[in-house]
Amino acid sequence: MRITGTKVVVLALLAILAAPFIAVASGAEEGGSDQPVEIRFHGRVGSQGDHFDRMRDIFNEMHGPAVTVKTEHFPGPEYATKINTLIAGGTLGDAFWTASIEGFNSYAASGVYEPLEELVATESFDLAAYFPSTVEALTFDGNLYGLPWGVHPGWYGLYYNKAMFDEAGVDYPTAEWTYEDLLEAAKQIARPDEGIYGYATPLNYWGFEAATRAFGGDPLSADGTTVTLGEPDARAALQFLVDAIFTHRITPSPEDIVGGINPMIAAGQIAMATGGFWVGSGLTNLMESRDAWGVVPHPYGLGSNPARGQQIHVDVLGINSASEHKNAAFRFIALACSEDGAFDLWKNTGFPSARHDVIRRDEVKGDAHFQVFATGLGESWAAHQPANHRTQEVMRTIASGLQGVWVGESSLDETLPDVVRKAQEVVDRPPAS
Repeated sequence: MRITGTKVVVLALLAILAAPFIAVASGAEEGGSDQPVEIRFHGRVGSQGDHFDRMRDIFNEMHGPAVTVKTEHFPGPEYATKINTLIAGGTLGDAFWTASIEGFNSYAASGVYEPLEELVATESFDLAAYFPSTVEALTFDGNLYGLPWGVHPGWYGLYYNKAMFDEAGVDYPTAEWTYEDLLEAAKQIARPDEGIYGYATPLNYWGFEAATRAFGGDPLSADGTTVTLGEPDARAALQFLVDAIFTHRITPSPEDIVGGINPMIAAGQIAMATGGFWVGSGLTNLMESRDAWGVVPHPYGLGSNPARGQQIHVDVLGINSASEHKNAAFRFIALACSEDGAFDLWKNTGFPSARHDVIRRDEVKGDAHFQVFATGLGESWAAHQPANHRTQEVMRTIASGLQGVWVGESSLDETLPDVVRKAQEVVDRPPAS
């Protein structure tokens, strides 16, 4: 099945695809009334919201007026606050988007989400179509609380400006590179006194978590009860980043970043940078052509257990446990998570699919940039999160605590123990409500 540019064909294809499980109930079947049913769905403003609107239009033309979907989207920076406000006021819609690292565990633990096993069985929804790690990431205390809508392997890519390598006579990065290879290439390209750098990475929580995982460490233990950023492998990764700024001078400090990392890559000021799949579209918009830049998997670290796999971040579509129309809500999110729904997402946003069948499509296999991140899906594992669900608090505590290190105000030796102590205090607090 393929989505094409015409709405008629889209509707026909999705009707065939969805027939086994998208026979939406009438109002009477959903709530004991013959009145039309309206499903409210929340997502983020932007290209992803546009995707949900296309799914809404398809669903409504197939199943209206008995059952229709109304989409309500909020800007990304305000999204979590809006959702939490709706939850507190008892006005949350029937289904909504979130991310596995942005409140999913808290919503599952507090009963906001409806467990989906019964709906999956009733609708004969095939979870085997998804990467197992994505289903695992959405399973909490033995229950499945969401469908995997999209997935990405975090900051798995090493992007590079081809012209800067060509001018320096340095070979392009490869999938076999280690951090030692990265360092040597960056040293040959960097001219820090002229504002030219060999390598950069976002010096936020996810940026340096990418480095710690490559070195075999992690900011948190797998059970989410212990801050492990001070253990040898994780500390070695942080020390590499510190040395990259102040000893080797291949990496700009936050004070040297002007306009962002992507614009500096495009301007020939940064030769390489780690980043997620979303960086590619930004570079293409900034540079003269798609061929001006390249991307390979994240380098292997230099710790005791080096890896290049990063974090599995799953975007989730879940159902409000208070919804009076759970079956219809499930059928809408199932449509958005179907093969053709997921392909529409990739085609229009570049967002990686959590489904094997989409990854295997010829159109997707032909995208070399995307295939780097498809490889990453098989090499990455779920991001460790605090057992008390205080993910954002832990991230802020660690990231803010290390800021002085990146600008040379304090050393890693004197700062890291205090950062670990403060982050552990957050992890030891009672579960977030």
